[in-house]
Amino acid sequence: MEEERARAEATRKAVKKVKVEQQVSKKAQVEDPDPKPKRPMSAWFLYLNSVRSGLMRANPELDICAVTTLAAQGWREMDSEERAEFDDQAKELRQAYDVEMKGYRKRHKPKKSEKKRKGRIDILVDQYFLEISKRKKPEEKKTEPKNRKRSKLSPHNTNLPVKKALSETRIKELEKQVESLALLMPDHNLVVFEICLAPPKDEDVPWAVDDMIETMQCMAHDYPALSSACEQAKDAKENFDMNSMSNSVELFNATMMFVNPAKGDGIVPVPTPPNAAQTLHLQNLVYHRVVKNPQALNKYQGFSDEVYGEAQHPLISELIQTVPIAKDMVFIDLGSGIGQVVMQVAAQAQCKMSHGIELSDLPAQYAQAMESEFRSVTKQYGKCHGDFSLIQGNFLDPETLSAQMLGEADVIFVNNVAFGAETNQQLLERFTALKEGTKIISMRSFATQVGGRGRLLNTGVHAGEGAFKFRCSCGLTGVSHYSRDLVDCIQCGVWQHRRCAGVSTDEECSQFLCKQCHRYMEKQVSMKDGMSMDVLGPFYSKAQNAVSWTSAPVSYFIHTIGRKSTEVAKPACATEY
Repeated sequence: MEEERARAEATRKAVKKVKVEQQVSKKAQVEDPDPKPKRPMSAWFLYLNSVRSGLMRANPELDICAVTTLAAQGWREMDSEERAEFDDQAKELRQAYDVEMKGYRKRHKPKKSEKKRKGRIDILVDQYFLEISKRKKPEEKKTEPKNRKRSKLSPHNTNLPVKKALSETRIKELEKQVESLALLMPDHNLVVFEICLAPPKDEDVPWAVDDMIETMQCMAHDYPALSSACEQAKDAKENFDMNSMSNSVELFNATMMFVNPAKGDGIVPVPTPPNAAQTLHLQNLVYHRVVKNPQALNKYQGFSDEVYGEAQHPLISELIQTVPIAKDMVFIDLGSGIGQVVMQVAAQAQCKMSHGIELSDLPAQYAQAMESEFRSVTKQYGKCHGDFSLIQGNFLDPETLSAQMLGEADVIFVNNVAFGAETNQQLLERFTALKEGTKIISMRSFATQVGGRGRLLNTGVHAGEGAFKFRCSCGLTGVSHYSRDLVDCIQCGVWQHRRCAGVSTDEECSQFLCKQCHRYMEKQVSMKDGMSMDVLGPFYSKAQNAVSWTSAPVSYFIHTIGRKSTEVAKPACATEY
C-alpha cells in the first residue's frame, strides 16, 4: 500500500512539473517584431466607439448589449450627411491599411531558395503523367442514349418488355413462323397453343407464348421436375428461337409422362387442391377465354346499388386465412358479379358449398359461361374444387335467397361499398334467418347503415354534379364539392375539412374515420327475434390492388351473429383505437 501511494504521489508531482514548464515556455515566447497589420474599423464601429461612453453614463442601469442596441437605433436614424464623417474616417483607415499590408507582403515574401525541392520519385511521377496526357485518346463511339422510360405493361401482365430490339424485317419473319404446340396436362389430354414469337402489336391482346409458359409454371408447382422445361421455354422466348421452344415443349411432355404416368384403362390420377398461385392462374385463364369485352361490365347507373366492382384475388386470399374460411363451411357471396370470388373460395378454400347471387344481366351471363369453363379447366389441370353455384336474381328476394340457404351459411361476403341505407337495412332483416356464429364480411359496417361514400343523387335544388354530403366537426353541414382541402370517412363517406380532422397526408386520408363512426367500430347491432350482430373493425388489408375500383388500401368489417347481450366480447384480434 505504501509503495502504491508513493508511486501515485510521484506521478502527481511529475504532471505538475510539466504543466509549470509549459506555462513558463508560453510566457518566454518572444513577440513578433513585425506583426501583421490589423483590419481597420468600419464606419459603424467608429460611431459606436464615439457614443458608447456617453450612453453608458446616461443609462447606468443598462448592460453593454442594451447600450449597443440604443446605439444601433441612433445609427439607423442618422441620415447620409451625418454618417459622412464616419465614412470618411473609415475610408482613410482602409487606405492606410492597404499601404501597410502591401509593405508587409513584400517583407514576408518567400525566397526562391526556400521552395521545397522535388525528390527523385516526384520527378518520375510527373514525367509519367505528362506522357499519359500526350497520348491520343481513342475515339469514343457515339451511342444512342438509353430510353429510361419504363415499358408499359398490359392489364394482364402478359406483354412483358422484350430485352432485344427487333428490326421490322425480323418481326415480319417471326410473324410468318406460327406453330401449334401441344402440352400434356395431368389428365393426359393435350392442350394446343398457337405460338408466334413476334410480340403482339396491341398491348391489350394476350400473348399465347406467355399463356403457355404460365401453364407450364403452374404445373411445375406440383411437379418440380418440370422446372427445367419452363426455364428452357423462357430462354427460347427471349431469344425468339422457335426450335428451342419446340424442344422445351417436348421435354415438358416427356417429363410429365414420367412423373405422372397413365395408370391404364383411362384411369386419371386423383385431383389435388390448387394453391393460391395456381388458383389465380386458373381464374385469369378462364377470364381471358370468356370475358371478351371487359369495358361492358363498367356500364351501370352511377351512385346506385348496381355499381359494379370486384374484390380481387389477394383480398380473398387474405380473408380465407383471417376469418378463416374452412373446408366444411358454406359460403355465400351477395352481389357475386361474374363469380370470381365464389370460384376462388371453392377452389382455394375447398368449401363444402359456395353460392353466388348477382342481379345485373350481363355479369350474370358471363358468370354462367365462366362456371362451365372453370369446371372444365380445373379438371384439365388435375385440380379439384368444392361445389358451387352462380344464381341470377335479387338477394333481397326470399325466392332467390331462401331462409334455408341463409340458415346453412357459415360465412357471407357482401361488397356493400355502394349500398344505400335502405338496402343495408333490408339486408339486416334478411340476416335474422342466419344461425348463431355466422360471420358476415363487408366493406362497410352495418352499424352505421350509411353507404354510397357520402354522395348525393343529382336531384334537388342544392345538389348538382359531383355533390357530396358534408358534415364537419367545426359545425358546417350541407352539400359540398370535391376539393383537396376535404377528406371523406372510409366508413360513412361524409366529407369534412382536413384541418378540422387533423389529417395532412394522403395516406392518412385513405384510413380516416370520423368521430361519429369511431363509436360504431365495436358495437352490438340489435336484430329481430332476439338476435344481435357484433361488429368488429375496420381491419386494414395488407394486400396490394385488393379491389378493382381503387389502388388505395381498403378496409373490411367482420360481423358475428349471436344473441343479444349487455356487453360485446372483444377478441384478441380486434383493432385498438
